[in-house]
Amino acid sequence: MRSVTVPLPNLVPTLMSQFLELPPIPDDPFAIVKASRAVLKDRQVERSEWVKNERHGKVFSARSEKTEADYQRDVNRLISKGGNPWTAAADTTKLSTWLKRKSALLYVAEREVDRLLKVQDKLQRGKLESGSAESKAWFSALKELHFYSSVLSTRPTPESKPLEVVERRESKRRLGKLPDDWREVLVGRLPNWKPQAMVQAVTGCRPSEIGLGVRLIVKQGQLLAHIQGKKTGLYSGQKWRAMSWPLLGASTLVQDLAEMVKKAGGEMMVDYSGHTNSDPAKAFSGAMRQAAARAFPGHKVTITPYSMRHAMASDLKASGLSSQEQSAALGHQVVDTKSTYGSHRQATQGNSAPHRVQAAQAVRGDPTKPPKNTAKMVVSNKLKPN
Repeated sequence: MRSVTVPLPNLVPTLMSQFLELPPIPDDPFAIVKASRAVLKDRQVERSEWVKNERHGKVFSARSEKTEADYQRDVNRLISKGGNPWTAAADTTKLSTWLKRKSALLYVAEREVDRLLKVQDKLQRGKLESGSAESKAWFSALKELHFYSSVLSTRPTPESKPLEVVERRESKRRLGKLPDDWREVLVGRLPNWKPQAMVQAVTGCRPSEIGLGVRLIVKQGQLLAHIQGKKTGLYSGQKWRAMSWPLLGASTLVQDLAEMVKKAGGEMMVDYSGHTNSDPAKAFSGAMRQAAARAFPGHKVTITPYSMRHAMASDLKASGLSSQEQSAALGHQVVDTKSTYGSHRQATQGNSAPHRVQAAQAVRGDPTKPPKNTAKMVVSNKLKPN
């Protein structure tokens, strides 16, 4: 088999210095199989050690079919550019894009090396007559095997980044110097999206969860909210969660939302009904961005519905609820995940955190000791509407 060198695309020098050229195809085809087995073993050992050392035995959800399909599409695009896919993956100034491409290449390459080695074993057990269909399939699989094992063998170090200066995505967690009533101000500037904005401000739900419908009830001096979870898996997310706020002494946001529910007869469903946009959640986000730009000119951080979610998380962290209750209120199933949302210091004076929380699944992780507060986790089904 003749030696073939895979050329590198003409990219900026800073990228060229970080990734090795894919090695040429060796003359001995069996050397490809031997090298691929070694590379696959090294990758699997490396990954298992990382899981053992970094994740401390915690249970994490497996990749969803959607994630695997996204990874495959990303890899297909990188390969279609020609040359070393690692160099193509690094052609970005966004850290999030680089990390996703890196994960996609490692996942697909490892999966394909494992699959192609099994194909090789099966074909080699048969008679590989010269010119036969089996022989052609064998050599074709060898070329693929060499490519994907080379991707694994030339993978960058864990701490590598695509460029010397990487632009990080703007964080909605850092809301900057906004007035305490910024959420009330925005709700007032969104007349066409007022129910959705109020639900977002009070419950901190995801914009996509509004699309599923948030059920609100006012009874016995309390506001109840029932939310269907959007980002759910076997070990992640909550299929549903319910929260309640006593109206006596409640924040302005909670009281205004309760008044809206009372006017609707004491119960209402808030979703995107009445909006004809092809993507109402995106339209809602765009409307909030524009309203915030007019309300707070010169503010450095773009305000979106997820900013409301971060603000709600801040209220939760200053409320006295346990870590498990806070995570459940955000729709999480693991305590650690709430750490990326909100900050205790950013909680507003008119705290809108619920007093009781219930969710479909128990929250995993060690709860921190909460400050003295009468709020407790609900263990009955009273908050779940029939």
